[in-house]
This record gives sequence, structure tokens and C-alpha cells, in this order.
Amino acid sequence: MLTRESILGSPAVLDKSGNIIAPARVSCTLEQVFDAAKIGDPIKFDEGKITGVISAVSSSEICVEITDAGDHKGRKLRGEKAINLPKTDLAVCGLTAKDTGDLDFVATNGDIVALSFVNGPSDVHCLQTELRNRGAPENLGIVLKIETELGFQRLPAVLLQAMETRNSVGVMVARGDMAVECGWQRLAEMQDQILVTCEASHVPTIWATQVLEGMAKSGIPSRAEITDAASGSRAECVMLNKGPHIMEAVSSLDDILRREACHRRKNHAIMHPLSHFQSFQ
Repeated sequence: MLTRESILGSPAVLDKSGNIIAPARVSCTLEQVFDAAKIGDPIKFDEGKITGVISAVSSSEICVEITDAGDHKGRKLRGEKAINLPKTDLAVCGLTAKDTGDLDFVATNGDIVALSFVNGPSDVHCLQTELRNRGAPENLGIVLKIETELGFQRLPAVLLQAMETRNSVGVMVARGDMAVECGWQRLAEMQDQILVTCEASHVPTIWATQVLEGMAKSGIPSRAEITDAASGSRAECVMLNKGPHIMEAVSSLDDILRREACHRRKNHAIMHPLSHFQSFQ
């Protein structure tokens, strides 16, 4: 049970036979969820580790039927974990009250401002208006983080809105949140479409989320990580996360991208001569 009331989470109460007497309860801090959610909407907790379907909605509570929580032992839901409603249009502004307060500093001192969970052009317009009201310079860059299905579907309109001001604009392909919101089965397709759309719009992109993360943490990359890092050559920028071996990861990424540049220019393969192979006699 998801509740509007701010309470500590509590587990389900079961009888001796394992039947539910009272469901588990957690609170949700975003009040718009209770106005926008509909029966049948999917819902995900803790980066998709726990998934469910909304079975009932009231002004103060949402009843969720859990459909997947790992194996028979289930998974524990700890505090401060994300809640995603990928099919629900929450109709909330991309800027929170804290964001607008932070913009007072950003407009004067920042080089780039990044907007998370962009769902449509209205979110971009809201940011542009707030920046204009604060007299932000035209050379303040804007990065739009695309991580929801609505943001993906409305990307052309989002880019058109971003171009209404002279601020330089870029797009972050936020693959971690996108996989949770849209399902990992669609991730490859969606990231490709974002890259192609932005290239056609002459908008630079940032390849983000878990690039060489294993190497940054352990010093040893997996084969999948190397291939993923090479795909970053299709973007103008690749984002790495922190880790004790971050310098080795940066050096390896530089080497990978330099080699890949001989074979690919963004989304276009280059017929590069095979100078590293001896011809067969």
C-alpha cells in the first residue's frame, strides 16, 4: 500500500498460514502520484528490483499488487528508494521548489545547468523562463536528461523548444533510469533513436550510466564494458562515474575512443583500410 501520509514503512502482517492480514505500507513524497495514477498502471521500486501493478486508487492511498520481487525469498525495500511509474503522466513541472532556489546561484555562477526527468517541452520552457527571469547569460549551457518514455516520445518537440533560446543545448542519454522506466528490452532501440534524432538536430549528446563502471571500481573491465565504451564514440561526450581506479578508466576510454574514431563517425561506419592485418598469401 502506497500512502500519501508521511509514515515509516512497515512490512505486511501475516497469519500463521501466510495469508496477508494487513499489507505492507510505504509513503510517497510526490503528491501528484495520487491524482494521476490509474488502475492497471505499472509501478517499479528501487530501480526496478521490485515491480507491480496498481490495483486500486484513492485520494490518499494506492494499492499495488506486487508481480515480481526476485526469487521466492523476495527482496527488501529499504528507505529513500526510487519509485517509478513509467506509464503514468504525472503532469508535474520538471523543476522542484528546491531547483528554482538553486537557479539563483546557477544563473550567476554556473557554466551549464542540467534538467533531469524531462517529460516534454513544457519542462524546458519552465527552465528557460526561470533563467530569463534571473538574467542568466545566453552562453549558459543547458543539458536535457532523457530518461522516461514520455521524454523519449516527445524528444523532437523538446529539442524544438530548447532551440527557442540562444543557450547551447545538449542531451544526456540517461540509460540507467531509461532501462527502469521503459524496460531493458527497449533500451538499445531507444538509445539509438535518441542519438540519431539529436544528430539530425545538430544537438550534441552525452553517453551516460555505468560506462566502464567495473573498471573504475576494480581496475579490470569486462568485455561487455569495453564494447559499451566503444559505442560512446557515437556521442560527443562520455560520462564516467567515480571509483578508486577512475584514472585508469579515463585512460582506457581515451584509447578506446581514439581507435574507434578510425572506424566510425558518430552513427556512420567508415570503410577504414585494414592496415593492422597481414594479407593471406
